Amino acid sequence: LSSGSTYEGALCIYNNSPLTPLLTVPITLQIPAPQIDVLPTGVTAMQLPDLQGTRVVTLSNGGNGTLTTTVTEGSSDCSEISDLPWLAATPITGTLLPGTELPLTVQLDSTGLSSGSTHEGALCIYNNTLLTPILSVPVTLQVPWAYTLNLPLVLRDYSEP
Repeated sequence: LSSGSTYEGALCIYNNSPLTPLLTVPITLQIPAPQIDVLPTGVTAMQLPDLQGTRVVTLSNGGNGTLTTTVTEGSSDCSEISDLPWLAATPITGTLLPGTELPLTVQLDSTGLSSGSTHEGALCIYNNTLLTPILSVPVTLQVPWAYTLNLPLVLRDYSEP
């Protein structure tokens, strides 16, 4: 039986009644289906080198079946799974009943990343929905140039003479 499917049939009852030797009872079976939604649909952050930051991505189940998820990191389209040292999410697994939400904490770590660099990847959310069994949430981390500005200190005396 497939999630989100409807099956129809009939229960046929044969009996010895001369008026209704056959009773037919229609039967419909609907298998509940989950529906995954995610907000925001992508994460973009700018972070100076050697810092850690977090963002929140919320998964929700808008369907009528139980949603199960597993989160990994990967390429922007989730065609390749890889460990991206600058990106992580917790929790990595979840079960959502219909109408519930699961916040994912997205950790961004620019430790050791070069100034002026841009890093792209995705949170790849594997789930048990029929339409989007792998949902890609693009993540971009920009590490700007870090400048130190040394200005001369000028002291002025503004007191009255």
